[in-house]
Amino acid sequence: MQPELLTHWKTVSKLLDEALELDPAARAAWLAALPAEFAEVKPMLAELLAKAGHDNDAFLADTLPHYDHPGVAHTDHAQHNADDEIGGYRLIRHIGQGGMGTVWLAERVSGGAGMRVALKLPHVEGAPASTSANIRDRFEREREILAALNHPNIARLLDAGVSAAGQPFLAIEYVEGETLINHCNTKALPVRERLKLFLQILKAVEYAHAHLVIHRDLKPSNILVTATHDVKLLDFGIAKLLAVDAHSTAETALTQRAGHVMTPDYASPEQVAGTALTTASDVYSLGVLLYELLSGARPYRLKRGTRAELEEAILSAHTSLPSAAVTESLVACMQVPISRWRRMLRGDLDTITLEALHKNPAQRYPGVDVFRQDIERYLDGRPVLARPESAWYRFGKFVSRNKLAVGAAGAVICALLAGITVSLWQARLAVHEANKARAVQGFLTELFEKNSRLQTDAAKARGKTVRDVLVEASESIGQSFGNAPELRAELSVMLARLLMDIDEIERAAKLSRDTVALIRASGLVGTDLYVEALIGLINSARVLGNAEDALEARDTAIAVLDARGDHTSLLRASASASSVFDLSRDAEREIQLVREALTLFEQRYPTHAERLTATMALAKLYILQKQWRPAEQYFRAAIDLFPKVKSKDHTLFAEAHILAGYCATHLGRSDDALRDFETGIRLLRENDGENTMLTRFYRSLFAETLHRSGRSAQAHRLWDELRQSADPGKPTTIDFDNSIPNAEALLREGRPRLAVERLNAQAAQHVEGGKAYYPNGVRWATLLALAHAMQGHTQEAEAALKRIDDVPRQYSRPPQELIGYKSDVTWILLSTGRLDEAATAL
Repeated sequence: MQPELLTHWKTVSKLLDEALELDPAARAAWLAALPAEFAEVKPMLAELLAKAGHDNDAFLADTLPHYDHPGVAHTDHAQHNADDEIGGYRLIRHIGQGGMGTVWLAERVSGGAGMRVALKLPHVEGAPASTSANIRDRFEREREILAALNHPNIARLLDAGVSAAGQPFLAIEYVEGETLINHCNTKALPVRERLKLFLQILKAVEYAHAHLVIHRDLKPSNILVTATHDVKLLDFGIAKLLAVDAHSTAETALTQRAGHVMTPDYASPEQVAGTALTTASDVYSLGVLLYELLSGARPYRLKRGTRAELEEAILSAHTSLPSAAVTESLVACMQVPISRWRRMLRGDLDTITLEALHKNPAQRYPGVDVFRQDIERYLDGRPVLARPESAWYRFGKFVSRNKLAVGAAGAVICALLAGITVSLWQARLAVHEANKARAVQGFLTELFEKNSRLQTDAAKARGKTVRDVLVEASESIGQSFGNAPELRAELSVMLARLLMDIDEIERAAKLSRDTVALIRASGLVGTDLYVEALIGLINSARVLGNAEDALEARDTAIAVLDARGDHTSLLRASASASSVFDLSRDAEREIQLVREALTLFEQRYPTHAERLTATMALAKLYILQKQWRPAEQYFRAAIDLFPKVKSKDHTLFAEAHILAGYCATHLGRSDDALRDFETGIRLLRENDGENTMLTRFYRSLFAETLHRSGRSAQAHRLWDELRQSADPGKPTTIDFDNSIPNAEALLREGRPRLAVERLNAQAAQHVEGGKAYYPNGVRWATLLALAHAMQGHTQEAEAALKRIDDVPRQYSRPPQELIGYKSDVTWILLSTGRLDEAATAL
């Protein structure tokens, strides 16, 4: 680029942005209309726009300023080869390249043979004499700097010298690990764990500043995290020694010769402007690092992405809040939706990050030590120094530090409600949010008073479990937050999810229905919160067998996302994966939706735990279609996925083993099936308990598998155990479900009288069991009819078939479309000698 253009580049760059937004035909008129103050740069703009034409991208790539370090030949590592020996070190492989030189993995050949180091070699071969002298000077200075630094989070200098061939070298501690950002994202680290790693960086830089060194090139690639979660800070190659008697230093001749050696994305405004640097420059770079660590983005959004535009943004552009810049790619590997991740950053973390990113160095943290203290205060739940204090702010911090004092139940609810309240309160107008905070305070006070010693039956009140408190919260939340419907809806979505986890399905369904109605009445339709509430309703309604609610909720969620043009978000994947597989008449559509969700998870969110849920949903769809082979493949894929997505849902992991075994049974591989069942049942007992509904259901399925494998005595012992351990005073739909495979096994053995006995014992649960899962309501009646028909009791058989009508038609398919119904009716006709009718039914 011409020197004249470089001189005026700041002005030209702004005007060029405007011009390139216009159609090429309109640019001449725009240029002619420029005010007189731009007369000096008009010819330059005219020349640039003439080159631009219609292909802006190619023009920008070829024309705009590029900056290189003087004397750096980017292929210098080709001058050395593996197995070359330099200064007593044998080169193994090239591992990096920077502004000062190349880096090789090497090992010492004598005096500590086998010790591996990172061997840094400056670019001196073939460079002009002035440049070589410059780089040698910088090399000597780095050796001096590193030799004086001895900190566990800074890579140590082990050796330094010049080879016989005149090649200077630095042997530095070889650090094996991932870069900071990659480590945090691949390990799906939550906010607190990211901050703990960041604290290690702050302590290392604080130590360097105490030894009169500023780093000047803090960036993710210079920060590695080892397998033991220790941070190592690398590359002080452009660090700058501070004068012992001064806090800052002007540019030395050495620095002037080397030019602006920096990584622009993480450079401070004073680095870009070329002014004197202080420790505040490193504070700014650390702020950029923290911004990216928390949000997944860098502080400035650029149109062209050129260095000139970036430098202009660093000097003058507004910095958006980290919470507003959170990217979908960052939260793809997390266990929370993007809206919740943003809420975690709002308030203190936004404030801390922006305090480090002030354009004016005097307005930033006065030192890395103060920056570190604020991160520690945040982690301890104390007020941060960068934030003006208020009574409510101090109160919120006090509650977060002392939440254990209210007991286990109080901790769960307090963390849930206070966290949301504080984040919302910090994000909006003070008066409006103070009203919300007071509403939550009143809700919490009322909830805890019910469980305190001030009640009539204090011992009973104080002995309530977390389940009791959650149930009370779900029942009372409808009368709370009258002036804050969005807050009530958010809390309700979370409570409904917790109720599902403790098997309070009907309460969860009611709360989800009420929440959807509240959101619609409050004008919040179309928001993420609306879709989250609908997904909660899908899940609870499906478990209860309520086809109408489940189908409507699922289709509404998809329609809302379609209207927003949202086809790739994590929320879209979650909605598509929330299959109503056993309630829909259109199995192909269900398969298509879940497949779309799986593709989205694989391409964009491969480590998200919901990928496991979607895989299981597709496998269950294939089971319903009696497609055992693809069903088994997906269950086994779910087993493989469990450790990769770092899921905590051990119940789902157990189900995958059990249902893979169930498929193997139908594919004739009994030994494989029994192994899978035994593993799955053991996992369920360990994680869910011996007598939970799910464990009891799958133990019955295990008994069915044993029976089909020829181990009928073992199967009947297991069914007997399940019957005897059932609570006769509290019959459940699971006991009803378990009677069906037991009766079917008895009929296969030719014992219809005992089958009738087993089925009639659950007659009182027929309607409830059918509501929960309509096919079982149908199957109970057809098996009872078949058992009577096998004994020649034709009238009883016909009466049993009519019992199908007892079950409300919540299922979207009539019984005549169910495979079990067709096969059972065929056997009934055969048993009563009605061969022609049986043939027609077949």
